[in-house]
Amino acid sequence: MLAFKVTGDSMTHEGEHGLREGSWVLVDQKDLCTDRGWLFAFQLEDGSMVVKRYNLHHGRPAMHSDNPDYPPVRLTGAVRNRGRVYATSADGVTWHAVKYRGLSN
Repeated sequence: MLAFKVTGDSMTHEGEHGLREGSWVLVDQKDLCTDRGWLFAFQLEDGSMVVKRYNLHHGRPAMHSDNPDYPPVRLTGAVRNRGRVYATSADGVTWHAVKYRGLSN
């Protein structure tokens, strides 16, 4: 398992729901099967970690933010899937299971 703090507001949506800056995520590094609509942790080329929903964009794999202000970003060979996000926490103590959210292309 891997745990890290979220920075930014790309996964916050509709009335401040979702992952807010400072939230924690718990990632199962063995679950790399990218099913559309689930949250995954991705390691970018510069080594930074991001949490995004996996989905297709124009028929290609992409990282999607829940905040509509951020456009989808195509996955490239430089981006590494670090695993599925299983739980989130606002304080690092109380954890909540992550649920599937269907997305349209």
